[in-house]
Formats: sequence, C-alpha cells, structure tokens
Amino acid sequence: MNRIDLKDKNNFIGSWNIDNNDLCKRIIEFFENNKNLQKKGTTVSGVNEKVKKSIDLSIDPKKLNNPEADRIRIIPIEKSVREKIGVVVSPESLSELPQIIKKMSINQEKWTKEIKRLRKEYVYNLGRSAVIGAENILRILRR
Repeated sequence: MNRIDLKDKNNFIGSWNIDNNDLCKRIIEFFENNKNLQKKGTTVSGVNEKVKKSIDLSIDPKKLNNPEADRIRIIPIEKSVREKIGVVVSPESLSELPQIIKKMSINQEKWTKEIKRLRKEYVYNLGRSAVIGAENILRILRR
C-alpha cells in the first residue's frame, strides 16, 4: 500500500493506493453487506450534512471475530487519539461525569488546541472526502 500525496493538505481523508483490485472489491462488498456497522458521517459538532455528507463505517478488527486480527499491526485512530481528545469514562464511573465535564470545560482551550493539532495531522480532504475517496476507488478499479 502506497500513500498518494495530495496537493491540498487542508482536507479530511488521506489517499492510498492498495495495488490490489480484489482487496478493493472485498472492502466495497464488506461495506455494502454490513449496513449494521454504517452510520451517518459525523464531525465534532455531530451530524451536519452541510459539512460532511457521508456514510461512515468504522472497523475494529477485534470486533469482527477475525482470528487473524492480531496480524494487523495498525491501531485504529479511535483508540490512538481517544484519550488525547477527551476523557474515557467507564460505565461504572458515570456518576463522575459532572466533575469530569466541569474539569474539561475549565481546560477547554487545551482540549481545543489538541483536537485542532490532531485534526491537522490526521484529517484530509475536509468537506470533499466522499468525492475524493470515490474518485480514488474508481481510479484503482479501472486499472
């Protein structure tokens, strides 16, 4: 898999060339056959189709009951940045939420800075991710 360097760095999604048409087809089939994992695209402010109009599917290999999941050495972004952009609260600690929210709101500038920094690092094709993603999938499939 090779990363494609897109000229516009102020965008939402990265672009990679998988070099494997069969894999691309299987990814598309997986998406189409797993409606239960799909959800409307969201941003930090929630669902807003004027900002992001997409159907998203997040995949955690461990949740797929894939016996080979340990071979995948990529940590999902949701896990790698989770504690950097918010506080993880277990169901047993829900009673602590008011204090956690208060503490976060006091440090709102810190959280905002970190979210913006991570967005700059991980987010590409902002507002155009669906179009650019589709164009790249079509380009790969046409090979």
